[in-house]
Amino acid sequence: MLFCFVFLVSGTGCFAQAKPNKASMLVPAESKQKAQHRLEQLRFGQVLYVYYQQQPLNSLEAIAIAEHYGIASADRPKMQLIQGGASLQLGMSEAAVELLTELIAVSQPKDVQAQAWYWLAKTSFQQGLYSVSQQAREYLYDNQLMATIEQEQWLELQYQSAFFALHDKPGEWRDTLKMLPKETIWFSYLMANAGIQLFNQGNYNDAAQMLVDAIDAAKIQPKPFDFQTSWLEGSWW
Repeated sequence: MLFCFVFLVSGTGCFAQAKPNKASMLVPAESKQKAQHRLEQLRFGQVLYVYYQQQPLNSLEAIAIAEHYGIASADRPKMQLIQGGASLQLGMSEAAVELLTELIAVSQPKDVQAQAWYWLAKTSFQQGLYSVSQQAREYLYDNQLMATIEQEQWLELQYQSAFFALHDKPGEWRDTLKMLPKETIWFSYLMANAGIQLFNQGNYNDAAQMLVDAIDAAKIQPKPFDFQTSWLEGSWW
């Protein structure tokens, strides 16, 4: 009896010990790829979410984490656009221009190219590099990329073009003014800049009227458009 008990406990006799199924211990390569792809999507989704919350510094941190652990190659240009936008929001204009220029230098989908040129035009304008900003806008027009940007982004580019004309081609800025709806903030900005220019030229009566018109237009402004995140809507989500 004792021998039988020991024999049973040892697992080598009355009951055969089940051997592990090697197939059940292996994860199919296809499943691993799907899991990896899902993780990459989640990392890029985190970048989008943080940037959408208007947190540029946290966006750069999320981008650094995503780059460290890896994201899908198809999402890299979009993430670089976000990096450029976040850098611009933090006042890192030179870094933003460098990132955007890299995107422009390689072949990218039209929506990515258009956003890169838009941000480059915007960044150059804010730096006072009006000729560079003008060239970026002209590239958008020449390459028929305007159809892929937001309406408010297009209006902003129109304002920048009119501002450029206001100082370099005084006879043309009013043509652009006609294209800007009064309910957009860019109409008020342009009127105000024109008023300041007239004031500096000593044309005080016209300057006063122009500034009054700018104030009146500003009073009918709707909720400000969030141009920082509008381009994240749609197919990118």
